[in-house]
Amino acid sequence: MISPKPLASAMMVPTRQVTVPTTAGRSVRFVQGIATINDTNDLPYLFARPDCRVMVTEYAMSWMGEVLEKTPQIKADVHWPTDWLVTHRHQDDFLIVPPGTEVEMVDVPPADVLDDALKGRKKPWPKPPSN
Repeated sequence: MISPKPLASAMMVPTRQVTVPTTAGRSVRFVQGIATINDTNDLPYLFARPDCRVMVTEYAMSWMGEVLEKTPQIKADVHWPTDWLVTHRHQDDFLIVPPGTEVEMVDVPPADVLDDALKGRKKPWPKPPSN
């Protein structure tokens, strides 16, 4: 989604003038190391770059769930809006908490461990060694 308002500002570290391809036919141009991001499709690629610092605006947080679904891993230095909590819990699972919301963090085992425990599955017998 292309937004009329900026969704984020990004900065290359170290500062340089470069164009970074994000999706097919799209790229982000850094002028003097700084770029303004208006497209949600550019954010997952910038989040994955360790040489990038991204400052997300509060305006962008309404789309952040969709953006983070497309983000396999965050390597960039991301600065979230004040009072917002964003944590990476499992492989593709992010928690986004708006300001003023009470949250109690609970460790949840991965789904396959929970399924095995609930369904009473046991590990199969090992196969005998072949002669």
